[in-house]
Amino acid sequence: METDEKWVYTPWGYAMFLYQDSLKATVKLHWGGLGYLNPSSLTSSIHFSIKLFSASRDTLEYQWEITQDFSLLYSLIQKQFSLTPKTELSIYYIKGKLIKILPSDCPLNLKLKNNIKFLGIIKTSITSDDAKNSQNLEAFRL
Repeated sequence: METDEKWVYTPWGYAMFLYQDSLKATVKLHWGGLGYLNPSSLTSSIHFSIKLFSASRDTLEYQWEITQDFSLLYSLIQKQFSLTPKTELSIYYIKGKLIKILPSDCPLNLKLKNNIKFLGIIKTSITSDDAKNSQNLEAFRL
C-alpha cells in the first residue's frame, strides 16, 4: 500500500499520524475523530501468530509492518518449509467465519488487531500411479 500518509496502530485502532510534540502525538482515527496519545503508544507494526496445519503443526510468530502486504509472508513460509510449486498455502483469519488472507492484503486494509492469530493450511497434490502402488495405500506425512 503506497501512500504519503503515515499510518500507525494505536490502542484504539488504526490512525493517521498528524503531528507530535514532546508530550503527545495527535492522530486522526480511522473511525473518525482526533486522538491525543503518548507517542510511545504508537507503533507502525502489529504482532501475529500463524498456526500451521501441516505435519509439524508449527506456530510461527511475526512482527509485521501495517502497510506491508502479505506476499513476503507467503514467500517466507514457502521457503522455510521448502514447499514445492504443487503445494498450496492458504492463510485464514477467523472472525466469525474464515476470511482468506491474500498475498495482496495488508494489516491496514483489513483493520487487523494486534496479537491476532491466523490459521495456515498447507495442501499438497498427490498423483498416484496404480502400477507402482500396492493394494493398500499408506498415509504419510509431509
